[in-house]
Amino acid sequence: MRYRILVLMLISASLSSCYDNVSENHKTYQDAVNSNLNTRGWLPLDVIPKTATDISLTNNLDINTSTGGFQLDQASLSDFKSKLNYDETNTVYVYSKGSSVWSFRINEKTAYVQYSLK
Repeated sequence: MRYRILVLMLISASLSSCYDNVSENHKTYQDAVNSNLNTRGWLPLDVIPKTATDISLTNNLDINTSTGGFQLDQASLSDFKSKLNYDETNTVYVYSKGSSVWSFRINEKTAYVQYSLK
């Protein structure tokens, strides 16, 4: 019986430490800049409009991926899309820098953008 408990504890401990996720939320673009988000490479702030709000990220430090989203105003949407390449096959906008590739799904009605970094 003690052996089973020990095995279950070891399995549980190893599963709970499989992924190291870190989540962040920023009300404004400037808040994201102030947190040095632009230097950490999770989200390419050089293409994100300065009007972006409600910026959320979940970064997986183990496998170097990131997902999240942000809100744009309608006026900034066209400028943002002009900085990206449209991938018709996957119906996403894509931006790459070095070995990092971000995919953006844009809700045209609400101007909410979801992204993933792979």
